[in-house]
Amino acid sequence: MSDLPHPSAGFQTGNKATERPTLASLWPAVAVALLGLPVLVLLALTLGEGRGQYVVIAAPWTDRAGVADGIHRAGAGLVASGFLPNIAVAWSEDGDFPAAARAQGAWLVLPTAGFAGCGSAGGGRGR
Repeated sequence: MSDLPHPSAGFQTGNKATERPTLASLWPAVAVALLGLPVLVLLALTLGEGRGQYVVIAAPWTDRAGVADGIHRAGAGLVASGFLPNIAVAWSEDGDFPAAARAQGAWLVLPTAGFAGCGSAGGGRGR
């Protein structure tokens, strides 16, 4: 007949193909997901033509008012505040805005292809 075991024999131990995965065996997949997600988010925000919108990320201890003030001092308008107080979306037609925003204390200024107000905590189109 065939070389297959009888169904009543159950699983054999020691066979890697039939063992249940352990939590430790899932760590590589979890690490890839945790590291890959921020990269995908940054790529999604920065692909394409900016059309004058920028995601501005300030120091973690900066409050919403501080981020808004820095954006205005850099010559741009506030489109929306992010879910986290140190993140905002700015609007500027000035190509030098990223450098001006960094001079005002922004850690990172990224052009965004579309409206990046997901998780918005308020704010309005400024300037």
